Amino acid sequence: MDTLSSRRALIFDPEIRYGCIRCGKSCRQDWDIWVHRDLPGLVEPYLAELGLSLERAFVPEDGRIRLARDQAGCRFLQDDLCALHCHLGVRRKPNFCQQYPWIFVETPAGLRVTASYTCTGVIQLAGPPLSEQRLEIESCLAQNPAVDTGLRNWQESLDFHRRFEEAVTHELWALCLMRCLVQARHGRDWDELDPGSGELEDMGLARRLVIGALLKPCLDHEPHLWQELDEALEQGGDLKIPQFNYIGSGAELLHWAACPLEQESLLERYRRSLWFRRQHLRCDRPLAGLLLNWSAAPLFRVLARLTQQGEAIERIEMLLGHAREVERVFTLLAGFLVG
Repeated sequence: MDTLSSRRALIFDPEIRYGCIRCGKSCRQDWDIWVHRDLPGLVEPYLAELGLSLERAFVPEDGRIRLARDQAGCRFLQDDLCALHCHLGVRRKPNFCQQYPWIFVETPAGLRVTASYTCTGVIQLAGPPLSEQRLEIESCLAQNPAVDTGLRNWQESLDFHRRFEEAVTHELWALCLMRCLVQARHGRDWDELDPGSGELEDMGLARRLVIGALLKPCLDHEPHLWQELDEALEQGGDLKIPQFNYIGSGAELLHWAACPLEQESLLERYRRSLWFRRQHLRCDRPLAGLLLNWSAAPLFRVLARLTQQGEAIERIEMLLGHAREVERVFTLLAGFLVG
């Protein structure tokens, strides 16, 4: 079988264990799921038994077709299960739905296989390692998978990643990352970064920039709330965040961002998965890319105190792992941190 997986090596994220827990949560997300234009005709004979019609099941939009949804989520979601999957088989599902939560990242060394932390099963380690799901993954790859091809600076970073992986066998992953971030602030490129040694610096400004930029998408899109957040973080003053029933101060948020929680195993696992995806190589400059990986921690420490740890990681994944133009955001933030 001449598939992508048979032509290229598959490299599995060791942090991921996944099994569907049938919660239906992902099917309730406000996502646009585009489908092949042949799908409505293929499933039309079965729609009546699913209690649907073509008009209720599919939405034509801008020359394309997407699955319809309402306040309860995708209209094919029935009893927390996908009706397409249950009644017609997995091959009738849109490609996106067949692939979720797997993520494929193409590199010259092979295809990196990981999964999205927006999935409750991934967060809860509810299943076998990805390496034991090879047949299912290869079947997905034989279809029409979405593959991330946006990494940059691959060759330039190879030796750095070897040095980093060697360093983290002796020291904390987060410490090695922090050293490299400090060095990148002072202009070092990939070939000059030393994760095994170096001084640390105060990251107060970086925390303020990260919290100011990344907490905003978690709020309602109301300009006055965003402005109030900026002012509170800048001056340390009072702040209200209605979405989280928070009444406090910008100084308190920044204090939280600097203080690790008692249990951060979920955060550490997520940060290693971001690193496995080489998400930092979506940015042109080492400083911007390393800041992206570092930013998960201060943001998590704030959101986990405002919500729950699992919800915090899901929100961060939408910002760092799936957001468009994430490289542009961190390039702009990095511009304020140059030493």
